[in-house]
Amino acid sequence: MVVNLLEPIGFELREAENGQIGVEAAIAWHPDVIITDLLMPVMTGTEPTQTLRTNQDLQNVVIIASSASVFNFDRQKSHEAGCNDFLLKPLQTEELFHQLQHHLDITWIYEKEIANQQSKSAETTSLSVMPPRNELKALYDAARIGNIKGVKNEALRLQLLDAQYFAFSEQLLKLAQEMDEEAIFKLVKRHFL
Repeated sequence: MVVNLLEPIGFELREAENGQIGVEAAIAWHPDVIITDLLMPVMTGTEPTQTLRTNQDLQNVVIIASSASVFNFDRQKSHEAGCNDFLLKPLQTEELFHQLQHHLDITWIYEKEIANQQSKSAETTSLSVMPPRNELKALYDAARIGNIKGVKNEALRLQLLDAQYFAFSEQLLKLAQEMDEEAIFKLVKRHFL
């Protein structure tokens, strides 16, 4: 999900299938931020963070732990190991963007583009600019099973992908807010199939 959200808006990403590979990739690449899962094979829990914190070049890199565990113990343990923050799974798009903005001192430019698109969409009620079919696959899958949270995440991702999709994504977000699964599916299906 992180790759799908961040790659289209210009982030360079690397994925690692386990903690050891993640540590090796970080040492070789020197990223600005690392998002690490607390449940990974080979090196698990806080081991990758502790290892990275002993590397002089990576002592100050932002590390965000991620876990499905809601226990404060896991949050505290990750903080003690050297993590800067914690993301609860399933990841919430807004929280991920907020943490990236905070830790990397990012100013999101898309807000101006969305405001411009809002004024344009107020002038026209048409959904004439639609995302390409390949960008609608995850949205279609979420709508098909009634996954409202997945629909919201995809609608937000589409807004970030291109301001031209604002009217479409806003309509999806409105329907998601109303929990109208049937209307969401009909709208997405019409444009996907």
